[in-house]
Amino acid sequence: MIIVISPEKTIKNEINHVKTMLDHGLDLFHFRKYGMEKDDAINYLAQFNLHYFDRIVLHTHHYLIEHFSINRLHFNSMARVNNEYKGHIEQYALSTSTHSISEFNNMGSEWDYAFISPLFPSISKPGYGNQSHLMEQLISISNKDVRAVGLGGIHKDNIATVLQNNLSVALMGSIWSQSNPSDYFLSCKKSADCLYKI
Repeated sequence: MIIVISPEKTIKNEINHVKTMLDHGLDLFHFRKYGMEKDDAINYLAQFNLHYFDRIVLHTHHYLIEHFSINRLHFNSMARVNNEYKGHIEQYALSTSTHSISEFNNMGSEWDYAFISPLFPSISKPGYGNQSHLMEQLISISNKDVRAVGLGGIHKDNIATVLQNNLSVALMGSIWSQSNPSDYFLSCKKSADCLYKI
């Protein structure tokens, strides 16, 4: 599974790039726009046709489930600790963020998947993840109820390494730092697809 997380600040032609990615095999798109006003968020999502909504995850703006046929919600680690997800377990597919193997291993089966980050030095947050040893610790994953999704510093040249460790992948900085994000996504997907053809 490949997930793309939106850039925090909207870029030129962003929605068209997301649609292209979804049309060419992107499994899930995380709408992550901290600070975006409600009307702007509604206008953003309203540009997607109904058939895209089952692959859109509200990383932020959870209240927009009232406006769109979206059934996936993401809760960051703080929101999870604060039990903000409790009223949504039965109705929605839930995901969250973790930052250690032990934290991931303690996730309950109410979670569809959880990010484990940072696997590599972050592309979008320079300096973040430089001292991470999570890649070496992946062998210690014992949670069989929650899908593990690697995040942080993943790009087309190391995506296969993550997938070979039985993780799904989430991409953000490597995608949105490109002049043509959707073309770069296709390069990443090609690297992933080549792995499965071996």
